[in-house]
Amino acid sequence: MSDDILQKLEALLFASGEPVERATLRTLLECTDDDLTLAFKELTEVLNGRGVSLIITDTTAALVTAAAYRDLIHSFFTHEQEERLSDAALETLAIIGYRGPIRASELSEIRGVDSNVVLRRLRIRGLVVRNDKTGTYQVSADFLRHMGIASSRELPKYEELHNLVIKEEPQG
Repeated sequence: MSDDILQKLEALLFASGEPVERATLRTLLECTDDDLTLAFKELTEVLNGRGVSLIITDTTAALVTAAAYRDLIHSFFTHEQEERLSDAALETLAIIGYRGPIRASELSEIRGVDSNVVLRRLRIRGLVVRNDKTGTYQVSADFLRHMGIASSRELPKYEELHNLVIKEEPQG
């Protein structure tokens, strides 16, 4: 197995933060299902005894925290939930509220930075939800309750901001 495929697989799964369809991985890695299965086996061996594990189902694969560190991670996120939202989290939440449902890639494009870590933290806090069928994010019912509204459409200036077109800056 090529180290290149193994490294690309690890990078894709890490960056995603979510289960990735096997078909998507085969396409991106330009490999066969047998190659992918071998890469899964090798990555599992590489990660043995580390802080993360590879979870493989019939249709997806994901990097997850190793079971041995479950309590530590729970403590970390519990502590994190008690803290105020970061500026990045507030910005992400506002974009999802006004532009959602929205794909992570669109969100990252609007923000100009990768948004997967912030999305994961907002999901853990129960402020956004992901539709697994469409791969899009939207604000959660808990967020709406916290805001005292029944729908994102009730956010201030919703129509104006929802329909705002992001214009590319001229290059040159």
